[in-house]
Amino acid sequence: SVLSGYRFVGGHFSLAEASARLRPDARYVTLLRDPVARLLSAFNYIATWDGHPMHAEFRDLDFAGFIARSGNGLASLACQQLTGTDTAAEAIPALKARYAMVATTGSLPLLGRTVAAWLGLPPPAMTRENVTPGQGRITLDSATCEALLAVTREDRLLFDHVAAAEGEFLRGSA
Repeated sequence: SVLSGYRFVGGHFSLAEASARLRPDARYVTLLRDPVARLLSAFNYIATWDGHPMHAEFRDLDFAGFIARSGNGLASLACQQLTGTDTAAEAIPALKARYAMVATTGSLPLLGRTVAAWLGLPPPAMTRENVTPGQGRITLDSATCEALLAVTREDRLLFDHVAAAEGEFLRGSA
């Protein structure tokens, strides 16, 4: 693959997409966001950016409508994207086996320093640049909250495990 010669490749890739393009011995680094915050961000991004391929489908919906329409497709999304599995119980050992580093957003500075050290670079100034402005249609009612809890169950278990055991997931090397 054209990417197999690079020492570091970054982007938004699923494990399946990355594995198809990189060397078989590639190790991965990932940053986990709180699953509900990730869904709010995704909704804002899709609903506010008219260049998004799904914008027309979601531009007139509020967040409750987004969850109602997309909920089943969003279930275990982080587990699926990072490991190809449906549950946190399956995803956790897969992360340990395949990833050099897994962190939550609370450990972003540590992740940045660690990756920079692996690459022989000075520590980066960690700032947040990819913030989508809200569009004011974030509606939360009991039914939406219940749906969010169901949709994010496995991803929340994965996120909570990584957050509670950051040291365990930060000891890998690239």
